[in-house]
Amino acid sequence: MLVYDQSREHTFEAIGEWYRRVCEAVGKRSIPGALIATKADLRERIAVPRGAGHQLAQQMSMPFFETSALENEGVLPPFQHLAATATRALAGYDDSLQRTLASLRFA
Repeated sequence: MLVYDQSREHTFEAIGEWYRRVCEAVGKRSIPGALIATKADLRERIAVPRGAGHQLAQQMSMPFFETSALENEGVLPPFQHLAATATRALAGYDDSLQRTLASLRFA
């Protein structure tokens, strides 16, 4: 998950470098994940337009999510996406690992 604060443009500008570093660390050209824009509730202070987030997410082949923890909006879907992606990635692994993961409960 790559996360930036919509009210602080420098956090958005850093995403490309973070993505490059992660790809480099895992030895891949691209990685699964999600781009998440936070602080959607700060409408009057938005420094990064929604369209810029969508465009960057497309360039990285990731879904885009806009969230507001303060208003509890859009917070759960990125985690659901991550869980579904991990489940698909692990589908071919050992059954005992799958059973262990299935038994985990998150609050």
